[in-house]
Amino acid sequence: MTSPFSLSHGWKVKWNRERVRPREVKIPSEFHPMLYAVASVGVIGGVQLKRLFDLNNQKLKELCREYHFLMRHELSHEKNIPIYTLGTNAIHTFQLPPNYWLHWQAEDVLKRMVFFKLYETFLDYEPEIVPSLDPFVGAMQIGEKLYYVFVARDDVYDLLLYMKWNKNPEQRIIVVAEKLEYLSPLNPFLSDFRIRATTDEDLTEGKSLDEMFYEWSGDMWIKNESIYQK
Repeated sequence: MTSPFSLSHGWKVKWNRERVRPREVKIPSEFHPMLYAVASVGVIGGVQLKRLFDLNNQKLKELCREYHFLMRHELSHEKNIPIYTLGTNAIHTFQLPPNYWLHWQAEDVLKRMVFFKLYETFLDYEPEIVPSLDPFVGAMQIGEKLYYVFVARDDVYDLLLYMKWNKNPEQRIIVVAEKLEYLSPLNPFLSDFRIRATTDEDLTEGKSLDEMFYEWSGDMWIKNESIYQK
């Protein structure tokens, strides 16, 4: 079964541009975690936004049209799917570049939607979303452990370069790929990091954490019952 996050569907992204001047607006505390998460990762699916942060349609419209904290765009395939970036006033508050999303392709959006799908599986552990530099989409702080998240779509070249020149046996990395075999270029470097892998299928089937992660054994990926062993 093809992943809903696969590039093979021919996704297209339709970006909007900022049309209003930013204003100094204090963000209500109830919205700060949600906006910080979007600021850290960049874009989120509309269904994900409502489900993860308990927003209804009316509140979402207010955040877009009245407060300009969020901005709506569309990811399209057979139908249009709403996606959201920060809006003008939130961009100003978090000191991000105006229209920071315009250089992103559909692949970049899908990677970030996969990140939030992964984040959802950890909700019982109260993860904190943390911004991260490339090639990682973002990171999650869970207790004292920081997990960097790389989402592979068409290739793993960026992560390959990172692993080649930044060997760190203490760094924890989670890699999400459509299929584990797509990660084969990374094999020579996998033992140099605390790395776990999972697949789109494992994420979308709603498996428990104990059933969805794999560990590199030295020559193959094997199911590991706990992501917390390393």
